[in-house]
Amino acid sequence: MYTNANPFPCLAGVLVSPYETFKAIGQKPTLITPILTAILIAIIGNAFYYWRVGPDWDQRVRARIESHRVTTGETMSSDQVAQQVATAKMFGNFFVLLPAISIPVFCLAIAGLYLLAFGMAFLKAPPFKTILSVVAWSEAAIKLVGVPMIMIVLLAVDRQELNKLDPASSKPLKSNLSILLPQGFSPTIKSLAASLDIFTIWFLVLLTIGFAGIAGLAPRNIATSKIAILVFGMWLTWVLIKACLVFLFGY
Repeated sequence: MYTNANPFPCLAGVLVSPYETFKAIGQKPTLITPILTAILIAIIGNAFYYWRVGPDWDQRVRARIESHRVTTGETMSSDQVAQQVATAKMFGNFFVLLPAISIPVFCLAIAGLYLLAFGMAFLKAPPFKTILSVVAWSEAAIKLVGVPMIMIVLLAVDRQELNKLDPASSKPLKSNLSILLPQGFSPTIKSLAASLDIFTIWFLVLLTIGFAGIAGLAPRNIATSKIAILVFGMWLTWVLIKACLVFLFGY
């Protein structure tokens, strides 16, 4: 049952019976509870990752720069490399607390884009607060499942093996198709494959169900199939834009 005070019944509802739960959320949308829940879960995951892996930000940046050089032939001066390393180390100091900024910004951006998309596609849109509530609860539900899975993977893999992970990647849970591609494969194709991620698709499915639930509260319903086309169409557009950027700049 959906409540404002306790996030866990709502999270359970989003995972088990999302349509009914999102309809209830649409009648009384909340923002602070789901966003804070997602932030807290992500911070716990980041802290655990930092403790278990001990990421070397210097090595990560240099590996990314080297990958860019191999792919594009472009080289950076020692000053440019030093500046990027210093920037990475600065962000690394705030790595654990980064979700406190990244999650609200992500939720606001996604909700804003879909508010515009609803208006352009259907000449009407649910209230921004309602859309943002659906996005925030979906993000919190994905974090509730994904973060513990990453923690289990980190515990299952020997620390020495963790140190051998690709330093250009900080994602230990390989949940997308890029894992099937060999080393040295086209970065553009890898970008497309990486976009086919289990958790990303699940998030999009939750958004589709959630938007269908809140759209059903309006006087004129919007077909779920049309909402699905809108949700996945926006995502596909971003995937193609990202792939083009990788093709042009090498990473």
